[in-house]
Amino acid sequence: ALYDLINEKYQVKMGYASPANSSSKPSTNTGLTVKNTTGFGRINTTNSGLYTTVYDQKGKATNQTNQTLKVTKEATLNGNKFYLMSDAKSNQTLGWVKSNDATYQAAQAEKKVTKTYTVKPGTTVYQVPWG
Repeated sequence: ALYDLINEKYQVKMGYASPANSSSKPSTNTGLTVKNTTGFGRINTTNSGLYTTVYDQKGKATNQTNQTLKVTKEATLNGNKFYLMSDAKSNQTLGWVKSNDATYQAAQAEKKVTKTYTVKPGTTVYQVPWG
């Protein structure tokens, strides 16, 4: 949670996010929980966008749909679950996406496989799952 607070402050300072508005209404937050996770995800074609922080009211449009992305954190706020998505190849953080806007697969432990395969010419081979 401290990482998220520091990240949010940095995002506001750099102009990537708007500062939280102060309100005279009492907060309805039921608490933020964040946990590390290791997996891969794909953002659905129809989605509510990428969120800079899980506190943002509206996400920004993304063209990162139907691509394999790395998921490094899972957050829950007020009953809404989010995944922190990064580019699987460059590790660049893209933002948070609502769990119902994405497909998630937990990563499996690597297995050493020694096999020989014949790949036909013209076959596409991917470096990342779901390429």
